[in-house]
Amino acid sequence: MSQLSTGKHVESSPYQPNFTPMAANFLNADLEIFSDQDLQMLIDEIGDSASLLYGGPFSDDLPYFASYEIDDDPETKTPESLIFAFCSLIESLSPAGRALWDSSRERVIDLGYRASSSREVIQDRLPAEILMKISKLQIDLAWTFYPVDEND
Repeated sequence: MSQLSTGKHVESSPYQPNFTPMAANFLNADLEIFSDQDLQMLIDEIGDSASLLYGGPFSDDLPYFASYEIDDDPETKTPESLIFAFCSLIESLSPAGRALWDSSRERVIDLGYRASSSREVIQDRLPAEILMKISKLQIDLAWTFYPVDEND
């Protein structure tokens, strides 16, 4: 588990006097696809390029769901590198796979972080190039912060 990719340290904000600074460690990124159409063809096409966490029925409102992560070296993976890998994977889809992607109702990359009890705040950045790729592929970004595990 590595520190956030840029590791830039930020002081407590004077605009938030009750602000309690908290650091976070980047864990992983998940690609989540929600669709009205069966995603099996997309699942088959992605194959072993990413690890399928779940693919199948989801809910009445969003009948089909697929979730992926990319296994990467924990010492070198960053939000930027994983987002870039997911975008490259989507850009390499066949026309039929891309049509299914484009017709999906929601496409999300969820960046997972573990909060720490450190009083140090760490800033992370995504370069404009990555943000443009995400926008072009109509991907929403989400951030999930998992609470500190007192047993760790």
